[in-house]
Amino acid sequence: MSGWHSDRIGYGPQYYNELLNDIELTINSSNLEIVHSYLMNNVDAFCFFETDGLIKENVQLNNKDNLMAVDLLSIACNLDSNDPTSTTTLIAIDLPHDSLVDVNGDLSIRLKNKIKEVKLWKNWVQENRKTFISKIVKTIEKEKTEYDLEKEIKDMLIRHVNYGIYDKYLIISGRREYLNISNRMMLAQTNKELDPIKIITYDALLSGIRKKIRFN
Repeated sequence: MSGWHSDRIGYGPQYYNELLNDIELTINSSNLEIVHSYLMNNVDAFCFFETDGLIKENVQLNNKDNLMAVDLLSIACNLDSNDPTSTTTLIAIDLPHDSLVDVNGDLSIRLKNKIKEVKLWKNWVQENRKTFISKIVKTIEKEKTEYDLEKEIKDMLIRHVNYGIYDKYLIISGRREYLNISNRMMLAQTNKELDPIKIITYDALLSGIRKKIRFN
């Protein structure tokens, strides 16, 4: 599944209320496949990006290693901005109910392994820049458009990607409610050290949709 997304599309509060309810039900599941499937088939869940672009699922960076399969890849730019570059965000999805920290207040083993995986993505992208950009352009070119806005986004993305890419990496895991103040401070420091890799909880998705409800 893939889909175009734009911050300029306002579906109205009812649409986003229904989306919010669906996501809340989904992230209550303990089945990672259910969570994966839902997020990969509902690009509007990522409206917190507040950009115009394309989201693709299961993007294989190379053909040699299963660890190089990116759960979701966002290719985005801001159509209303003078910035000619684009941003790619390579997203790793983990369970909402996984603990991000262990009993000692350190990063959990599962999260540490996910960070190692995403670091592999980052290293590959940095070492294979031209190949990555070529892959991104081909991905955009192959994507079909139905509406004028989608065509506008597609044309703009190709121009922006060819000009330059700023790559970011996102790990979505856990819930904020399971973290105490000390845990949150530790994760904030970890994010500073990992930049451009960032760990967020599923609450970021929910917050993005609640923002849409307030302003639509």
